[in-house]
Amino acid sequence: MKILIDTDIGGDVDDALAVALALNAPGVQIAGITLVYMDNIWRQGVLEALLNVYGRRDIPVVRGAEKPLIGQWTLNSHTWQPPNPADNTAAEFIIRQCDADPDLILVPIGPLTNIAAAMAAAPRIAHNRKIVLMGGAPGQPRAEWNILCDPEAAAMVLTSGADIKLVGLNVTEQCQFTPEEVAAFARGGETARYLHQLMEKFVQDYHYLPILHDPLAMASLIDPTVLTFEPQQLLVELTGTHTRGQLISAPHGAKINVATQVSVATCKEIMQRLAV
Repeated sequence: MKILIDTDIGGDVDDALAVALALNAPGVQIAGITLVYMDNIWRQGVLEALLNVYGRRDIPVVRGAEKPLIGQWTLNSHTWQPPNPADNTAAEFIIRQCDADPDLILVPIGPLTNIAAAMAAAPRIAHNRKIVLMGGAPGQPRAEWNILCDPEAAAMVLTSGADIKLVGLNVTEQCQFTPEEVAAFARGGETARYLHQLMEKFVQDYHYLPILHDPLAMASLIDPTVLTFEPQQLLVELTGTHTRGQLISAPHGAKINVATQVSVATCKEIMQRLAV
């Protein structure tokens, strides 16, 4: 299985946990990792530090979109500086990798700007393309971060015709580590202790335990029994004053395979066994 990960690693620790899971998963080859959502020079540093610990600096890392398809993201980082446009090469990289391998699976675990930009430039890459993404809150009256950051990009990807599996908050929020499960990583080897440090810092900064949003999407690739998917027809609300970014069930919506049930025990077992 060859995958390409698109991530906003560096805030919530779940991106790092998902990448770690992919690095150690048997039979999974990572064709590259692209970065999205402002301050990507910083995100690159975070990712490369993780890859160093795992001895995997052979994996291509490519910076991507610093702003959504329309408008700007709120500048929530005092270190952020507008990048050189030449640095935003993720879309081109995604197109090349997709053209080179029709079986390449895209795994977006951040805002969908890079994926949408690639599809806009080369719609052919969506044909029969498998995508497993973390995003949305199906069946719930709220917008999830990855969709809300760029609803237009999300709408483009969901209506692209690709074979999409969507892993949303309705299942991911059931998968939260306990203090004991976080502490167990401190008793492992170098990579386990590194992940423990990342999780401990996250808890100190955000005051809640890690929720396995992105790792659950990755785990579903490794063990299909972790999630149950059902076909639904969804659209992304683009104009509502209070509902922008929400996923809406509608008869004319795109046909998406949506995760509806999760085995929490299986998710945690995969995470604890394979991420370290």
